[in-house]
Amino acid sequence: MTSGNVNLKHNSKLYSPSETSIRRSSAAPPFDARQLLIDKARSEIHEKLEEMRLASEAAAADAVKRKTHTESSSEAAKISGSTGTGHQVELKRTFSMSITVPDSDFHDFDKDRSEDCFKPKQIWAVYDEEDGMPRMYCLIREVISVSPFKIHIGYLSSKTDNEFGSVNWLNSGFSKSCGNFRVYHSEIVEQVNIFSHLLGREKAGRGGCVRIYPRSGDIWALYRNWSPDWNRKTPDTVKHQYEMVEVLDNYSEELGVCVVPVIKLVGFKTVYQRNTNKDAIRWIPRREMLRFSHQVPSCLLKGVDTKLPEGCWDLDPAATPGDLLEGETEAQNNVVPNRVQNSSKTPDQQRRAETREWEEKFSQTNNFSASPDDWFPEVSKFPVVSKPSMENKTSVKLPRAETSIETPVEL
Repeated sequence: MTSGNVNLKHNSKLYSPSETSIRRSSAAPPFDARQLLIDKARSEIHEKLEEMRLASEAAAADAVKRKTHTESSSEAAKISGSTGTGHQVELKRTFSMSITVPDSDFHDFDKDRSEDCFKPKQIWAVYDEEDGMPRMYCLIREVISVSPFKIHIGYLSSKTDNEFGSVNWLNSGFSKSCGNFRVYHSEIVEQVNIFSHLLGREKAGRGGCVRIYPRSGDIWALYRNWSPDWNRKTPDTVKHQYEMVEVLDNYSEELGVCVVPVIKLVGFKTVYQRNTNKDAIRWIPRREMLRFSHQVPSCLLKGVDTKLPEGCWDLDPAATPGDLLEGETEAQNNVVPNRVQNSSKTPDQQRRAETREWEEKFSQTNNFSASPDDWFPEVSKFPVVSKPSMENKTSVKLPRAETSIETPVEL
């Protein structure tokens, strides 16, 4: 018994619980397929949730961009609900409008708005988002760099249009292109092609106030069908009809602005001439100053080597409405330069009569026996000096003729 008990104790010592645990832990664990599937499913769910989160963030960012685009497009037509007064706020260009325009006939207007033309404290006109015409303005605060182009500007805005009387222009969602403005929102701009032209005679006054009015010698586009009753429901086909005028006198509160139409010359895209009919001169009173749509950059054609009549302007095609660029002069403006339209005839009758008159005169140029004095009466004022050589003589070409007349130069 004793030896048996000893053996029993010895065996219990060999198979104690601690030793059994050590032996089990050293053995290879069994394959747990269920846990493996759970871990795999958990990983796939995590990846799917991450994809959904990224897609949600992208959709939210896209919605913010669309909202910003919509707000910037309609910002000029916002209404201040607290005061009930329209507010022409600053133009925030978060996107650009691409418009292709033809070249002008003579002057290169692009060189007048190149990167090196910008200086601090200048006032510049900016193209708007409505139809791409320069109805907005800004103050150049700082030229950060020229190349690459980067400047700091402050947009000019107006909260009221009461300087022109009891009108409701801003409340109706329109932009005001002349009147009193102030500098409001500022931003950094890196696009030079949003600028139209420099307002060289306008300066910012105390408190950032800027007065912009038509000045003598300017060319402006007028709303042809303008009415103080225009509102948000006025169709674009009615609003976007224009006529070009030359300003003859500066604005005054008592009289307004004196203007005269300028007429597009047949055969040109951007050349206009002042209407010489004195009856065409008219005054735009103060209460109708919002008839002015925008100023058109222009170049008076003086000393140009052309056969143009006096008083011709080359207009910037980027600020000229498309229908005026593409179409010919309208019937009421279709007069021969330097002639006054006969009020007793209709425009068509007047045009046909003038065409017949010119055809008769031009047909005479094919007859070499025709007297040159009929075409150049000023030649007869100078004495004809006979000289054996051809020195000091010039050649003058007749219209549609293949011959020339030698006329002596005044001694």
